[in-house]
Amino acid sequence: MFLSLDWRSPVSNPLRNDRVSIVVPLEREAQLFEDTLLSVLENADEDCEVIAVHNGTYEDPFDLASELAIVTARSNSLVDLVRDAFDSTTAPLVHLVTSGMKVQAGWLHAAMDRFEDDSIGAIVPCQERTPVCAAGWEDTKSRLCQPVDTQAGPVDGFFLGGVVLRRQLLGELLDAVAPALNDPIAVAYAFSGLVRRSGWKIQAAKGFSLQMENAFVSEDVSDFARGQTLASIAAHLFSAARVPSFGASLKDVFLGESSFGETLGMRKYRDNLAAIRRSIDPACVSTADDVARRARLQRFEADTPLRRAA
Repeated sequence: MFLSLDWRSPVSNPLRNDRVSIVVPLEREAQLFEDTLLSVLENADEDCEVIAVHNGTYEDPFDLASELAIVTARSNSLVDLVRDAFDSTTAPLVHLVTSGMKVQAGWLHAAMDRFEDDSIGAIVPCQERTPVCAAGWEDTKSRLCQPVDTQAGPVDGFFLGGVVLRRQLLGELLDAVAPALNDPIAVAYAFSGLVRRSGWKIQAAKGFSLQMENAFVSEDVSDFARGQTLASIAAHLFSAARVPSFGASLKDVFLGESSFGETLGMRKYRDNLAAIRRSIDPACVSTADDVARRARLQRFEADTPLRRAA
């Protein structure tokens, strides 16, 4: 059986000095979860810790307790799985690898190198968008959170599958977004907006990719709720000017991937704005400049010899 760690009881190993915590959540299909977990265990470097998280219904046939930590979460919602696994992470970077994704040896090296830049908050895989899965998204003039090919250029944000984040930043994002807001698309949109608002950069790293052909992805339905929720988040974190106009979004109904329901939802975003303001607190997230300033101060204090008392 797996070593089962309840989400209320975080675990850490002070003897390890890992560079990346890899979180593998089980949402629905056990076979996809096992495929991903085995792929990660076979290819992860020694300085990576692996954390599997499920809602308590999974029976392990592989007896892998000595190779990774297992967290039992409160539900099989992707957001709850990530939230409940977080306290078991110990490395400065956290990589989310969702069910069905597969990796190869050295897949994280390019992503980890990019974090040498103190202004980088999140790195997304650099790869094509598949018919069912994308690593990143952009806001267009007609639609919010439009999935994109991250090989093609800059991205505005990330989805929860595949992204690598600074651990401290992820913790603050989880604090900033109330647990009641747990739709994976909405949370990814809110996380990304908070990252950018706080001055952090989100980039795709060339050479960093995952196999996503069989990935289990969160349902992204173009409907009224999507339009209203994302538009109210955009207005709250930035301004109403970020919400596409009715005319532009209506055009996307006929030429893009949106729907009339989503267009109408964006137009009615003000009706949901108060609830979003209660659910998302930008003050919880440190700015990139503040974090860099604290890091410089810590390095200075570490390099300054202690003065002997007179």
